[in-house]
Amino acid sequence: MGSLFRSHAMTMVQIIDHNDGAREVVELLGELGVMQLVDLNAGTMGNRRTFSDDLRRNDAVMKRLEFLERACEAAGVPVRLRD
Repeated sequence: MGSLFRSHAMTMVQIIDHNDGAREVVELLGELGVMQLVDLNAGTMGNRRTFSDDLRRNDAVMKRLEFLERACEAAGVPVRLRD
């Protein structure tokens, strides 16, 4: 059995992937649960990251959905959440 802090020897590797497939690759690697991912852009401001436009779009859609939900509730229209 290894030490309390690390049970196996670790190796640092860098994976470079195209943006269109990177999310799927990171998700699959994370599901394996056998590696630790390190953000190499930790010093980059949030608004300068490549996904900041996606976050802004998601926020705008979320605000619209919340507005529609409030309007439906005010009109007495039942709102069902999907699983």
